[in-house]
Amino acid sequence: MKLNIMIAVLLVALTFKSYSELINLNPDPDGEPWIVGGYKYTEKAEEIYNALPRVEITEEGRNTELKGMVDNSIGTAPGMPGYYFRPVFDQGGYGNCVHAAVIGYAFTYEINWLRKIQTPATEIENQYPINYSYNYWWWGTDGSSIGTEMHTAFDTAIEYGIPSSVIWEEVTGDSLTGNAIQWMSGYDKYYNAMNNRGLERVQFSDLSDPTNNFQNFNDLKIYLANHGIGDIVGGLAVFAFDMENARFRKIPPEYYMGEKAIIFSTDNDFDHAMTIVGYDDNVAYDFVVEYYTDDTGLSHKIPPSNEEWKWDSENHCIIKTPKPMTEWEVGALKIANSWGEGWYHKIDEGFIYLPYRLVAQGKTSEVSAIVPVNDNTFPETQIVDLTYKVSLSHDLRNKMANSIAMTVDPNSELGDPYVPEKQFITSQAKKGGPYPMQGINSNPIEFGLDVTEFYRDEFKSPSDLYYPKKYFFIIDDITSAQPAIPNEILSFELYDH
Repeated sequence: MKLNIMIAVLLVALTFKSYSELINLNPDPDGEPWIVGGYKYTEKAEEIYNALPRVEITEEGRNTELKGMVDNSIGTAPGMPGYYFRPVFDQGGYGNCVHAAVIGYAFTYEINWLRKIQTPATEIENQYPINYSYNYWWWGTDGSSIGTEMHTAFDTAIEYGIPSSVIWEEVTGDSLTGNAIQWMSGYDKYYNAMNNRGLERVQFSDLSDPTNNFQNFNDLKIYLANHGIGDIVGGLAVFAFDMENARFRKIPPEYYMGEKAIIFSTDNDFDHAMTIVGYDDNVAYDFVVEYYTDDTGLSHKIPPSNEEWKWDSENHCIIKTPKPMTEWEVGALKIANSWGEGWYHKIDEGFIYLPYRLVAQGKTSEVSAIVPVNDNTFPETQIVDLTYKVSLSHDLRNKMANSIAMTVDPNSELGDPYVPEKQFITSQAKKGGPYPMQGINSNPIEFGLDVTEFYRDEFKSPSDLYYPKKYFFIIDDITSAQPAIPNEILSFELYDH
């Protein structure tokens, strides 16, 4: 392996304030694809998830009385959760379900709510594309051939931000997906993305853990109801699920939410990411049909219940005892999928119910959410003070990664002990496929990086403000080719906003 490092340097005096194949489950070859296999679960992904901060439930959030039903996808007026939730969409034939769940639904909803948008999420200016982040992360030569880990969508939203769907449509011709290989070019477009982020990922731990009467699961319900802080609207969560092996049913018409779709059973081969938009404590289904016999010998069908029913002959009455949550027949999470409104017999406009019993059986993975950083404000424009503007060419972008460095000593060089470096997680080696930088052509790419946080972390002393600083942009070119793959940093500029 040959490691070639390209370095651009600015000296500036600045003062400012387990892999799987994709499977189409749609039996209609001419219908919308119902793709599974886009979620990848690896040891690295598990380590990242386990290291995440746990969702914080405040005293106010915990003490707010929970409703029996919460649905953050409904409502058309400002202040109602559905106003901030974009309509159900089809992810297309790509393995991009992670980005559909995290960016398309959760990120879009949370940023819209925190900004208190004045027009609904049905408008394109209040939506965010899912393939912008996906295109950075998949590894193959065909975007429909492989998926990504759950953390990837979060990492891109946190580090780079997400451009508006208006901009993505200008770039690719489509506001949601576009294609599977294109990387956006244009500093102004990246600057737009920088102003659509500032989020962190939190986890809910294992929802099937029965400790403290399923506290993790109950904390999820509190978050769905009030963001865990007593807010007037709740939040969304994303998770992974085994959809290839899932069996679906239609709730009987005589039951509450009759004719809606519900997941009957599944396995644990997690292959698809989806979004939790709410819960309903009254959704019921007969998972096990049971009867009891009274004193007269008559047999009675037991309705769906979270209790065992037995006839007490001595007292001539029914005795009810609680069932374990793994056997409950009442209560379900409401799930938004990304297979369009027509999947599973077009009976629920792209939504489905996930019974509490399957949650208790451990049928969910990596349940997590996007929340605001630090406090609960989210200004329309992020505090982006210092940015890099870079133009470069490279013939194989999956053989490179970029990083930055800074120092107050203009005589220092890269590699010196007092020249700290930072690599962007989204820019890791072997990502994005074997293409030139833009993917669709061999032209150089122009992009921007927000380096404000790194600057503030490294230059904390007031005296640092008065010294000129040296800034580095580094391309790590990892290849076994001889000679090295053609590449060049064409320009490197620093912007003080």
